[in-house]
Amino acid sequence: MRTVLNDRRFSADRQHPDFPHLVKGEAASRRPDEERTLIEMDAPEHGPARKAVLGEFTVRRLEALRPRIQEIVDGQIDALLAGPQPGDLVRRCRCRSRPW
Repeated sequence: MRTVLNDRRFSADRQHPDFPHLVKGEAASRRPDEERTLIEMDAPEHGPARKAVLGEFTVRRLEALRPRIQEIVDGQIDALLAGPQPGDLVRRCRCRSRPW
């Protein structure tokens, strides 16, 4: 995986012809530029965007977020266990970045 991430022959942009689709013929989808994340950017666009948010990923900042993250995870697990069994992990996800 690291080899692919560091290889400039591959792209992180789903619209780029060098994006490594896992399924042959998979349709390319791309969010509007204002909704794209760092993981979907190639250089040189990636560098300035990464620098802009770097301060939010310090050890101190992440440790401060730990209680809230734990609260969210615990709530999701409790809701999953309280729901119908077996739990449906796909329907439980409310991620904006995912179509499910």
